[in-house]
Amino acid sequence: MTSEHADATTTSSATESSISSTESDDNKVDTSNTDAVTVTTSSDDSNSNSAETSNSDAKVTSNNTAQKDEAIKAETTNNQDTTSTTAVAETKTAVNTSESESGSNNEQLAETATDNAKVNDASSQKQSTPSVEKLDDSVSKDLNSKTTVVTKNADGTSTTNMTYANLKDVADNIASLNPDTSVPYFNADAIKNLPAMTTADAQTGQIQDLDVWDSWALQDAKTGAVANYHGYNIVFALAGYPKEDNDQHIYMLYTKYGDTALNNWKNAGPVFGFNAKWNEQQWSGSATVNDDDSIQLFYTKTDQPMTVQRLATANLSMSYDDLELNVAKVNNDYVIFEGDGENYQTFEQWDKGGNYATGDNFTLRDPHVIEVNGERYLAFEANTGTNNYQSDDAVNDDTYYGGTEEFNQQAKVDTLQNPDKLKLSKKANGAIGLIKLTKDQNNPTVAQVYSPLLAANGITDEIERANIVPLNGKFYLFTDTRLSKSVVPTADFNINVGVMGYVSDSLFGPYTPLNGSGSVVTGMQLFTSRTGTYSYYAVPVEGRSDLLLVTSYMSNRNEKAGTGMNATFAPSFLIQISADGMSTKVLDTVLAQGTWTYDGKSASVEELVGNKATSELTDMKIGWVDNKFYVDNELAMAMSTTISILVIICLKMVFA
Repeated sequence: MTSEHADATTTSSATESSISSTESDDNKVDTSNTDAVTVTTSSDDSNSNSAETSNSDAKVTSNNTAQKDEAIKAETTNNQDTTSTTAVAETKTAVNTSESESGSNNEQLAETATDNAKVNDASSQKQSTPSVEKLDDSVSKDLNSKTTVVTKNADGTSTTNMTYANLKDVADNIASLNPDTSVPYFNADAIKNLPAMTTADAQTGQIQDLDVWDSWALQDAKTGAVANYHGYNIVFALAGYPKEDNDQHIYMLYTKYGDTALNNWKNAGPVFGFNAKWNEQQWSGSATVNDDDSIQLFYTKTDQPMTVQRLATANLSMSYDDLELNVAKVNNDYVIFEGDGENYQTFEQWDKGGNYATGDNFTLRDPHVIEVNGERYLAFEANTGTNNYQSDDAVNDDTYYGGTEEFNQQAKVDTLQNPDKLKLSKKANGAIGLIKLTKDQNNPTVAQVYSPLLAANGITDEIERANIVPLNGKFYLFTDTRLSKSVVPTADFNINVGVMGYVSDSLFGPYTPLNGSGSVVTGMQLFTSRTGTYSYYAVPVEGRSDLLLVTSYMSNRNEKAGTGMNATFAPSFLIQISADGMSTKVLDTVLAQGTWTYDGKSASVEELVGNKATSELTDMKIGWVDNKFYVDNELAMAMSTTISILVIICLKMVFA
């Protein structure tokens, strides 16, 4: 589908790829040809070797370790930068690949892309000087033998690979209940539904107890700070009737700025009004304040039944006084971006490629606005386009694994032997994208489309809720993920959520994994648990350069945690950033449900603090639940038939 507002300019792609590792000496291998790929390997060792090989027939000959060693021996200089001319039609890094003619990568991409997708065949040349990037010692010691692959793109961005090893660390942290990453335990019995979500439903107009899940505060696009909008803290949230999957619309909630009481939130209703249609839904995004005091909302337009996702924006004129706040008028509501095919997969490409029938997962959602040097940008979740497309042969690409040779081979075998994981690998091309907006704040269009900041080809199709937080002169990029949507196995399929985090000195990258692997937050609860959380979203803490506040929602939709237990605001918690800015730790501080601001010193809300035992409901289930009767949490019919019938008859008489 085409929008008159999606006026995008894409750039050609010439790339320079670097690998950072603590596994070996500092070696640089520069293979220069018409489809050149530059590989840089760095470690903590002081040795540095460089080698340059040229091939006039444009043939890449790095098919095995022995050949690479011979190439390095051919010409070696110590501590010397190597300058090469590169013209690359694809952003993949080639390591330990079989011998291939120039353009063969493009041919493979063309075979696996959709009928209307074209591989970018840019032929522009770019001078580049590969260099070894030293890792901070405090991070290097935790990297072990993990490898980070970074592709430097012609548009000035860098794309960091999210690897199998990265997500394996998430799985390991979940299994070990790593206290540095684990969401704090909450007291399940103290969790409450959000009173403000007992309201009129956008589709039916009837008063219902609605679920609320993904939420985002009105923020300052320059600093990421939660905005104080005329004394109010404004939050946009997805909500809908628990028993209706196709009821997902954006509501506006507000409370006095700094107020943390759950009961004090008020509901201004669905942003786009009532009589909403089931096939025209909205998913999550972000919001900021314009110079004229209006609010610019960025969100995901989602059409059913095929779940067509497109990035959209709307300008909100507001009315407010000391008692209430409302949307006075919605202006300029339109689709701003729906993919360009080369950097980011379009719905048409996905559909023609087989869509859900082939196990593919299409994503183009969660636009996050950030302003840098007077320019506004959107980071968002997507899938890579034909410049680095999904591939049936992804399972054989060692650069997607990110570990030692032994680790990579074992991971490859595990994937090949698991039909479901192999199917995921063939379709996986999750990405965090970036576009630049024009300067018309109230009616922006796309000024430029950039290469992805993160790519998870071969590993996962879903890295959600892109969130870039500026802090201490750095840019922290966070994204939520579910291991169940990845090729990485988990100890318990139903406990699989986490936050991946990266840091860069530039908005455009390269982004380095925090904590060596990118694993920042891990969930510990079953998705059916009352204290199970997801959709984590981090914001800065005013006056603190070492803290981030994390919000989320609690309990999945459709009363999976129990009757009457709606999806609700979860208690917030804190992440501490290390002095060097390269590592994080989840703190034990438990804040009130739905807290977006923190004074930087208050203690936990005592009643919400839990432990492993109290993180599950301790109140016993007694009564009718889904047409079944429970006594002390046990299904009555589990007893002998005679006793069951007697118990049920007696209890029915009591409750009549």
